Amino acid sequence: MAEELDTMATLHERAQKRVGSHQRLMEKITAEVGRPRTIYVLLVVTFSWIGINLVMKSPIDPPPFSWLQLVFCLYAALVATMVVTTQNRQQRHAEERAYLDLEINVSAEQKTAKLIGLIEELRRDMPQIPNRDDPEAEHMAHAVDADRVLTALEEKLETEVEVVDAARRAVEAAEKKH
Repeated sequence: MAEELDTMATLHERAQKRVGSHQRLMEKITAEVGRPRTIYVLLVVTFSWIGINLVMKSPIDPPPFSWLQLVFCLYAALVATMVVTTQNRQQRHAEERAYLDLEINVSAEQKTAKLIGLIEELRRDMPQIPNRDDPEAEHMAHAVDADRVLTALEEKLETEVEVVDAARRAVEAAEKKH
């Protein structure tokens, strides 16, 4: 167990070392923008800008406040890009963790199957324990065939894609009729 935890820690360290200074900056800004106080700051800035421009004799940005709109459009584009950048890196890291989890789970499943097999063998070899047929234990003593599971998963995904494609084509055909 300690070895798996060390591996997870190493994976996390490697992922953090691969993050460049620009990515770190984007993630810091994204974290700050994602706080509730950002909403309050935006509201204060917006209402202050509008209020100041309404009371000025010659406003810098008269209604409909085109400069304010431009600033918010630019802000929205930058924030959206930063969020997507951060999510992309986090997704890559999550995929690495998921792969490691899969490896650990397969290893644990194989070890469990081996233990069950050994216990069943011990039960059969011990004269004090009456011999009995246990199909469930016999089945559990065999490790899962990962290739078979992968093939079944791929077939299920292909079927789902085909169903979605058929539904999309049906919707498109219905839209063409109208």
